[in-house]
Amino acid sequence: MEDAGYSITYEEDGIAVITIRGELNTYNTGDFKENLHEVLQKTNKVICDFSFLEFICSASVGVLINSLKEARLHGGNIVVFGIQERLKKLFEAIGFTKVFNIGYSLVDTFEEAKQLMMGE
Repeated sequence: MEDAGYSITYEEDGIAVITIRGELNTYNTGDFKENLHEVLQKTNKVICDFSFLEFICSASVGVLINSLKEARLHGGNIVVFGIQERLKKLFEAIGFTKVFNIGYSLVDTFEEAKQLMMGE
């Protein structure tokens, strides 16, 4: 497995889309935190595409939760979609599904994630 790679795009409606590939592990959590913080300086509406995420460590989950709190504090949200089946049980076990809008059951496609983000 490889360290995470990121692509960040901004939609016309102000939503940032972060696609994460590979692993979010203890070695790259700081970089992930920095990237997410930079995105939140530009917009408080973020969609994370986990379709290519192979692994996530607890520190990276903490980064996501703290970032979600920051986004919501400013009237925004972070929506996660594309979670692979093998990570589903982990996210359920740690309570991730109670905090985030998750893509494997709530928003399986990017368009559904956008609609949820925009409150439609």
